[in-house]
Amino acid sequence: MYRISRCVLFIGLDLITLYLRLINPCRESTETMFFRKSAKSYHSLTVTDYKANFHDAKSDYVLVDVRTPNEFKGGHLPGAINIPLQQIAQRTDEIALDKPVVVVCASGNRSKSASNILARAGHKDVYNLSGGTMAWIRQGFPTRR
Repeated sequence: MYRISRCVLFIGLDLITLYLRLINPCRESTETMFFRKSAKSYHSLTVTDYKANFHDAKSDYVLVDVRTPNEFKGGHLPGAINIPLQQIAQRTDEIALDKPVVVVCASGNRSKSASNILARAGHKDVYNLSGGTMAWIRQGFPTRR
């Protein structure tokens, strides 16, 4: 490994790619291995759209709050289940594959990561609630404790 690292310092990126292809011809392409672009595999959803299309419509869906248990206890969207972001990859089997999944956190950042994890785990209809719980509260909608 040291030898490879040392060689990398003296050659260009195109030669590194060629070298890796030669030593590892049966694996996925080097471009895929090192330069994979993460395709967005979930949809963004505003609080207003969520309320109209899921919450008020009484749709059959799963609402996952990925905040910490303490944050969740402080107030969460009605009907939400709590699976913290740190546990989401290990607990994807707790979320039905045949229902849309709406993911929420405090501001929408952690839920983006969780949405990506769920989509990669096979969930087809995943929505990230933009603005998170804070946007929900700013709109004047109720929370549960």
